[in-house]
Amino acid sequence: MSVFSFYRKGLDLHPIEIEVTLLPGIPSFHVTGLPDVATKESVMRIKAALRHQGFQLPKRDQVLFNLRPNHERKSSRGLDLALAAAYIWQTGQIPENPKRKGSSRVFLYGELTLDGQVAKPNDLDLLDFLSADDLLITGDGESVHSRGVIRDLRGLANIEWREGEFTPPEFEIDRRMDHLTFCKAAAEILAIAAAGEHNLFIAGPAGSGKTTFARALHSCLRAPTLAEWRRIEKIERIAASERRLTEAGNPDPRVKSRPLIAPHHSASEIAILGGGVPPHPGEITRAQHGLLVLDEFLEFSPAVVESLREPIERHEITVIRHGARVTFPADFVLIATTNLCPCGDFVPGQSYKCSYSQTRCRSYYQRLTGPFLDRFEAICFTQKWKQTHDEDVAQIRERVRAAQQFAQSTRGQLLPNSRLELDTLEATVRPFTLKNLMPEIPPSRRRRLALFRIARTVADLAESEDIKVEHIHAAAEWTIRPFHAFRQAFI
Repeated sequence: MSVFSFYRKGLDLHPIEIEVTLLPGIPSFHVTGLPDVATKESVMRIKAALRHQGFQLPKRDQVLFNLRPNHERKSSRGLDLALAAAYIWQTGQIPENPKRKGSSRVFLYGELTLDGQVAKPNDLDLLDFLSADDLLITGDGESVHSRGVIRDLRGLANIEWREGEFTPPEFEIDRRMDHLTFCKAAAEILAIAAAGEHNLFIAGPAGSGKTTFARALHSCLRAPTLAEWRRIEKIERIAASERRLTEAGNPDPRVKSRPLIAPHHSASEIAILGGGVPPHPGEITRAQHGLLVLDEFLEFSPAVVESLREPIERHEITVIRHGARVTFPADFVLIATTNLCPCGDFVPGQSYKCSYSQTRCRSYYQRLTGPFLDRFEAICFTQKWKQTHDEDVAQIRERVRAAQQFAQSTRGQLLPNSRLELDTLEATVRPFTLKNLMPEIPPSRRRRLALFRIARTVADLAESEDIKVEHIHAAAEWTIRPFHAFRQAFI
């Protein structure tokens, strides 16, 4: 006979079929199909649980479990219950539950104690989908899935069935930022980056407010959708579990805001991107649907910086370690802040005094490659920011919400502008506008796409259904001119 359970691969739980048979020989339990060390150790725990619950252990038979598919190494926290139930049903010590016969598959996923108690593993909510024809049996505890609940192995004879539903937490905004004020130029790019969820590169002298700006941006991001909430909580459960901040069987604290991940510039490539054996997610995955802040950007390892190019564009990263291939999500808003010189005062196109040699300044600045800079839709220099108090964060947030509601009500748009394709954006530009702006539109498709994405956000902030000439001119100030200033530096 066979039952079904799950094994962990990346951020997801995948189905696994467990075959069980009895063979003549010295009484023992064997597990085949590339189980990990934890699964092999579970055999002794299962034998102790069976004995404490009053079940008969084999006297003249070997019990053989086979985990399918056979070619992939299995890592799972909930195979205890499945293996024990497979043996109990195979030996007829408890009849198969009537509800099982009317369904296509029954999945069992639970951790066993030595006395046979069943606990819901804290990674069960990593499970995304379960067919309506499938059944899930696990231990007691909150769950987003409809399931059968048992408290010990004897409970297999009388399963309690419950309905599950995911309810998102109440979205919390960091109100500590509300009192911060920005000048007109800084407030405008803050509203643009938050409303369209655009990647932003900020460069300028030390102490000009780059880091404060990045944290203010986080407080202006919209509330996640239901699907985004599930993914955020899913990733945070994994991160909390790997940090051992929660105990097995206890629910993790609920996340109530978008992630704000700000790794130190000394972090390794594996810590940022993910890796290890088996592959585990890195900081860019923890920032899923949130904000990734790379402060002191040019101090990061060149290997880390260049490795970020593909995840920024594809919104996912594939990690391969020892033959194991896992794809992790990496859909985030990226804010990079930096000085462009060791002294911190260099700005392209402006004269400055520096105690370092031009060669050292050039080598520092040139850590930023053109292809990577091209991944940022908006670029700004903070030396243009004035010490005025034109608009506070609370006012900027109201403008951002109004722009997002305008996009949804007029175009039915749920995606942020940073995810729109070029043909969709150009459809909202009048032909006359395109014709008259052709000399100013960059030949690079990536810069052209950045220009129209930012222009679309500027139009939304102005509550304009079409992208007009003034919106494109405004967008060029954040996309085209700063990019050319970087390319011409040190020439």
